[in-house]
Amino acid sequence: MERALAEESGRPHWGKYFDESLYDWPALYPQWEAFRRVRETLDPEHRFANAFTVALLD
Repeated sequence: MERALAEESGRPHWGKYFDESLYDWPALYPQWEAFRRVRETLDPEHRFANAFTVALLD
C-alpha cells in the first residue's frame, strides 16, 4: 500500500514507520534543501539530532 501511495506523490505518515527509499523528498517538500540549510545554521553540531533525523537529513 505504501509503495502505491508513494508512486502517486503521497507523503509518509511521520508518526509511523515508513520506507524512506520510496519517496523523492525534494519533490514532496520543495523547501527540503532550505530546511537542511537552516538546520545546519541553527544546529551545526546536530545536538538535536537522533538516528532517524541523521538518516533522513544527512
